[in-house]
Amino acid sequence: MKKTIFIVFSFFIISLFLGCGKRISKTYVDQQKNVLLHYNAHDFRKALELADKFVLDVAKNYPQDTYVALLERGKIALDAREYNVAIKDLSEAEKRFLDIEGTISLSEEASSLFLDDTTKEYEAAPLEKIMISPYLLIAYFGLKDFEGARVERNRVINKINTYIESNKPATDYLENPFARYISAIIYENEGKFQDARIEYTKIKETKKYLETLMENEIKRIKSTPKLSDLVVFVDLGMSPIKIEVSHKTRIDTQSGPKILSIVYPSYRAREYVIKSCKILINGQEVGETQLLYNLGETILAQYEKDKDKQLKALIARAALKLTTQVVGDEMAKQKGTAGTIGAIVSLTSKVSSAIERADLRSWTSLPSQIQFLRSYNLKPGKYTLKLLYLNQDKNVIGESEEREIEIKDGQVTIEYFRTVR
Repeated sequence: MKKTIFIVFSFFIISLFLGCGKRISKTYVDQQKNVLLHYNAHDFRKALELADKFVLDVAKNYPQDTYVALLERGKIALDAREYNVAIKDLSEAEKRFLDIEGTISLSEEASSLFLDDTTKEYEAAPLEKIMISPYLLIAYFGLKDFEGARVERNRVINKINTYIESNKPATDYLENPFARYISAIIYENEGKFQDARIEYTKIKETKKYLETLMENEIKRIKSTPKLSDLVVFVDLGMSPIKIEVSHKTRIDTQSGPKILSIVYPSYRAREYVIKSCKILINGQEVGETQLLYNLGETILAQYEKDKDKQLKALIARAALKLTTQVVGDEMAKQKGTAGTIGAIVSLTSKVSSAIERADLRSWTSLPSQIQFLRSYNLKPGKYTLKLLYLNQDKNVIGESEEREIEIKDGQVTIEYFRTVR
């Protein structure tokens, strides 16, 4: 019996110290602050420069966060219009997340059991896995690599079938009109109007605020039109951010009163003042962007869906730590080796509970909303494009840089902008 106890608690101590080697002294968001400071100021170039250092630091010291850090740099690179970097990072992260989906190593399981979830490799949420693909499509369009866009479009459709269509209605909250709409655009560019119609119909059926607009798109493509359109996508604001919440309960045990402590992540919405954009083509206003995808709402919906399961796991871990501490206290009363082991186990259990952190990792640079505007039947040729930023009262509070774009006959052109503040 004593030998069994010795083995169990030796495993506990070894797992604890192995886990400590993977601990992060700060939260993931803390580590990003310098990057996000410049990102939030719309200085995407500087943010990308700092993200390079951030990725290197993470890969060296916190390997469990390597691929979520690549997601961040990939998105920042997209916003800085460094499309090759965006494609490389987002593709590498996408491959890893699909490879590890639903798997976890024994050492990670052990360290998270006795420490917290930040010791485990980050596994992207389904909505994050889906969002990788439309951003890759934006990057391929930026490089005018339409074959790359076509291949990634096929991945988008596969993800939608895997994460949404195959599990309806439980996964309705994951419906992503951004991914569907940009996929439909590529179908149109290929002349596959029936496939485009299917995606527009899905958007119409699942997003009532887009019902009229999608009905118009469906009517338009019935005649297989000759295209020369421009679609402007705009990422607005920052997605809800994870924050740490703690809860402590006094428990009376055989070795005296103890504190059952759990820490868990919750979400807080982030304010932003740019609520929509006027689109200027050659200096003339052609319309105002409207909501395509409320990503912030999806993030909060996913949190609510997963919260009970996560809390049960955290409570079970806290109870295990408390039980370990109680057993250690009782063993510490004995003489000899058992007493020494008990004292060590009790102390390490207390330390483990004290240093536990909520897992605040997420794809932090995601927007709160994605808005868009489509301009139809432009004459082929070169144009200038600019955005005017509007606040809640529709007052102009800033503007984007002016870009030169080219509209080609028979094609839909895509332009992408990012606003944060």
